[in-house]
Amino acid sequence: MTAFARALTGCLVVGSLLAGCQSQTRLADGEPLPINTNDPATVYLELATSYMAQGQPGAALVNARKAVAVDPGNAEAFIIQGMAQATLGHNEDAEKSYREAIRKAPDDAYATNAYGTFLCGQRRYDEAVAQFDAAVASSRNLEPWVAITNSALCLSDQGNKSAAETRFRKALQTNTRFGPALLGLARLHYGSREYEQARTYVNRYFEASSPDPESLWLAYQIERALGNSKAAKSYALMLKSRYPDAPQTYRLMGL
Repeated sequence: MTAFARALTGCLVVGSLLAGCQSQTRLADGEPLPINTNDPATVYLELATSYMAQGQPGAALVNARKAVAVDPGNAEAFIIQGMAQATLGHNEDAEKSYREAIRKAPDDAYATNAYGTFLCGQRRYDEAVAQFDAAVASSRNLEPWVAITNSALCLSDQGNKSAAETRFRKALQTNTRFGPALLGLARLHYGSREYEQARTYVNRYFEASSPDPESLWLAYQIERALGNSKAAKSYALMLKSRYPDAPQTYRLMGL
């Protein structure tokens, strides 16, 4: 898998890539294939990924379908297509796309991890965890802590806190600074009213990752629970100043 799709990031702009392109080959919708690359599927895949990162699943789906059209063997294109379809609520189509991606690349950890995430969102927890475990077991998976953490998050959603904690800790054994696993443990301990332990993990998170709305909100709640009003106020001010439009900020302000 290419790095841009694995991270779902990208900075490509449609105009800069396709403006002025002319080609004798056209897709079903009449749009020409780009001629500024020997691999048009890569262009469409990058565009689809960029649109997903920008919160535009409709545009992402259009470009993912084009990537599939020009390279039907590209598992990555089916994964991004599935992500866009799931975001749009087209769950049956999304599942078909994920299954097709795995059929084309059965040992691809990115594909099984993406499908597991979809299944967990559908509350098909046992199936989801099986996919995450398959991702961890893949010989091609260089970042097993991602799928381990995803399985922990899914188990937590299911209400299996003990199993979730075990997996969060396993993820941290493979990557001690993996933010989502640290924050996951902080949440678990906060939910169990183990506030000192929760503080330890959220502080470790801040050492490994930049504060975001979710972590600042959790840190604020932890300090309030510990009766540390000064620290709670500090996190509240940071949340409001850095992320004034975040949902967590609205909750903080009672809006």
